[in-house]
Amino acid sequence: MLIILGCVVLVIYLFFFFLKKSMKRKMPDNNLIKVIASTRLQGNDILYLIQVGLHYFLVGSGGNGLSQVAQITDKETIDTIMLNTTGEMETVKQGFSDILLKIFNPGKKQNGLSSNPVNFMKKQQERLSKMK
Repeated sequence: MLIILGCVVLVIYLFFFFLKKSMKRKMPDNNLIKVIASTRLQGNDILYLIQVGLHYFLVGSGGNGLSQVAQITDKETIDTIMLNTTGEMETVKQGFSDILLKIFNPGKKQNGLSSNPVNFMKKQQERLSKMK
């Protein structure tokens, strides 16, 4: 029973792995133009915050195409945007395998350390006592 369940999970994992590979269009990374944020308004209308060089623009996308909503020129607003984007860059996106690892190994982190600090300290004490 467990072997069948393991095979099903493996097939699902491989399906999503190949689906992710096939959907990814490799485009050259351009540091000049970046989409900083986007939010869906209503229907098919989307509002984008775009950075072009040192300038920031709000651009709307809808049924009638793209249109510039505003150009952000306020220094304080630009500084706030830059602070928020640097914080988001530090977060790492998790893949399907990372999520599966968390489900099947809830007590351990990915680097092998126990998530419980008491267990970690006990293991460290054991290691130190073995060294003596």
